[in-house]
Amino acid sequence: MSEWLSDRIAEDAARRIYESQQSRLSDQSSPAAKRAWRSEDVPTKFWDSYVEDARAALSLTSVIVQKIL
Repeated sequence: MSEWLSDRIAEDAARRIYESQQSRLSDQSSPAAKRAWRSEDVPTKFWDSYVEDARAALSLTSVIVQKIL
């Protein structure tokens, strides 16, 4: 898999994780609940941490699938 594709998959997975967590906030009218993915009012490092977590989860999933097959 190309590095670009891998980065794109990790970015998409991170966005989905973020949006899933957002949807569970008790106050849906709060600024946090309304914040869009990669919003500029939050440091890039914050968003990148989601990507790192998603990449780790995808990597773990890949290892598990390889062991099963």
